[in-house]
Amino acid sequence: MKVDQSIWLVDDDADDQYLFKKAFREANPNLQVCTLDDGNELLARLHATNEPPRVIVMDLNMSPMTGLETLEQVRLMPKFRQLPVIILSSSSSPSDISSSMGLGANEYFTKPGNFTSLVKLAGHIREKWLSA
Repeated sequence: MKVDQSIWLVDDDADDQYLFKKAFREANPNLQVCTLDDGNELLARLHATNEPPRVIVMDLNMSPMTGLETLEQVRLMPKFRQLPVIILSSSSSPSDISSSMGLGANEYFTKPGNFTSLVKLAGHIREKWLSA
């Protein structure tokens, strides 16, 4: 079985991790999804990895390090400046969207309200960022 390139999903909510992972797997059963609990874990994993993900999907509202702070740190790492980072947040605030895009997010989505929409979003992410 061929495993597609990976997505690293960074969210401090275990329920959201479960739903997002399930949605990505439904969009493509061969997709490798790695869940991380916060920005500190992401940064440590990036520093230690020899095989970075193809894309990072990250929540904005995390602690102790917010998604914006984490994004800023990722973009300061020369090796990962071009790594696609997608913000998937419960916030639809124009200032959060603007701040995220200004710090180098490739896309910003508000978390869908139902699982069917989440699966469609997962399919979009797979098609746009993992189909090359």
